[in-house]
Amino acid sequence: LVEVIGKFYTSLLAHPVNPLNEVLITNGAYQALFYAAFAFINHGDEAIIIEPYYDCYEPQVRMAGGKPIFTSLKLDSNKVATGSSGDFKLDFSELENKVTPRTKLLYLNNPLNPIGKVYNRDELMQIAAFVKKHNLIVVADEVYEWLVYEGSEMIRFASLPDMWERTITIGSAGKTFSLTGWKMGWAICPENLMIHLRSVHQNCVYTCATPIQCAMADSFQYEIDRFHTRECYFHEMRRILQSKRRVLQEMLSEHGFMPVLPEGGYFMVANFCALSDLFPQNGNEPLDYQFTRWLCSEKKLGVIPMTAFYSNENKHFGENYVRFCFFKMSSKGKNSSSADAEADTDLETLKDFLRQYSRISEQCFIDCVHDFTTRSVTVREENCVSNCLEKYLKVLQRISQRFHEYQLIQAEATGNLPLGNK
Repeated sequence: LVEVIGKFYTSLLAHPVNPLNEVLITNGAYQALFYAAFAFINHGDEAIIIEPYYDCYEPQVRMAGGKPIFTSLKLDSNKVATGSSGDFKLDFSELENKVTPRTKLLYLNNPLNPIGKVYNRDELMQIAAFVKKHNLIVVADEVYEWLVYEGSEMIRFASLPDMWERTITIGSAGKTFSLTGWKMGWAICPENLMIHLRSVHQNCVYTCATPIQCAMADSFQYEIDRFHTRECYFHEMRRILQSKRRVLQEMLSEHGFMPVLPEGGYFMVANFCALSDLFPQNGNEPLDYQFTRWLCSEKKLGVIPMTAFYSNENKHFGENYVRFCFFKMSSKGKNSSSADAEADTDLETLKDFLRQYSRISEQCFIDCVHDFTTRSVTVREENCVSNCLEKYLKVLQRISQRFHEYQLIQAEATGNLPLGNK
């Protein structure tokens, strides 16, 4: 896996990556973030965190004995209804005022969870000049690197001039391949930084699950081989989510929200001020928490309150927003029938299964009967092959049945039922 990642990111970062000395596999990107805090923060050191922020940054810095220093992206009050995550801007004069002799790290999440902001080149170059001036290490959390939509560009921070030497690039198999439960991530950085990450790793978990690493290596190689085609998963998922993003934006706008269109990721935040009369309010907790509870209990809709992504002193910046996720919703939106949604789901399921089946079954045959010419196939091996085939046939049968049901529903709606069904 480190060989594949090293070769791939050598191209992405425009800098040679030594797979043995500059790549570390971790149990999810979460663990790589943990290592960064514990490797470079001593008691009393400071780390700058840009708000809103992924919620583990602050507690990890505190656990390492450090002090988180917050600076918030600002939204122009005149642009509250324009609906672009690019309207959230970093105040560089404020950023300068946050630096002290104890500052060691700057956390840079790009694309940024929760708002989906993708930093443009000018912004990143200003950040690069800032960290170089103050000799800071950048924790570049780039787990949504493949989910950047049209009109924006994913610029990896370590690829900028002079930034490789001071950047820890963090990636996630869960986000890259939509396999969040597998918990596999990686950190990429120069060897003089990596030795500190490995020291924490060595005395924390020692190693990561070998079978998952093998699966990830094969998956990476498969997608790298077709990277310049439309079918590459890295590009395909972006196209799928771009249509879902549009549908959610339209649905929220129609129902009184002011959505912020994300430039990346699969989350969308929305201002709910126009709906404040719909739910009971009290002064015991932030407004976004009250709205979230009401949505969940009355509308059966799960969202995340935005103040959860801010420090205590800056929660007022997020109190009128909640975060939605559009990863699983139907791209056809509210006008699609349940049959449409089921058909879409089944077709995607079939497509995904066929991909997995072709990979898994091929490896299964290789592993089980690699020396078929010199011995007989065991019962276990025969059962393994039969099991793969049985699963394949069952999925095809289910898809065929669903498709037939879908045709009948569509025919009934148009009055064109086959004679045998009238």
